[in-house]
Amino acid sequence: MTDTIRIFELPVDEIIIDPEGCSEALNRTVQRTGRKVVGLCTDGNRVFVSLTPNVGVSGTFRFAELAQPERNRIDAELTSRYTAGFVAVGSFPTEQSVWALFCRFDDETARNE
Repeated sequence: MTDTIRIFELPVDEIIIDPEGCSEALNRTVQRTGRKVVGLCTDGNRVFVSLTPNVGVSGTFRFAELAQPERNRIDAELTSRYTAGFVAVGSFPTEQSVWALFCRFDDETARNE
């Protein structure tokens, strides 16, 4: 396998309508290719998840809507999800709220590294 980055792309509207299906599509791609998530970015209409063969985050991924974009609410939600075993890999704003990609690590010790 060559050491190149691959991009997993999804429309923001699709994530909003079907976050579970989009999460499963990303998880299948990660499992099938053996790549790891490095992060994500958006152009406002699409989300681009960067996948590399060697370095990054591995686990189970889930797109989820955060609270309204207010600092205290986002802080509380990130803390709550961390307590439930998930860490935020990245986030992106929509017209109504903020969404994030979360990871539940396969190995609990990896979450604390």
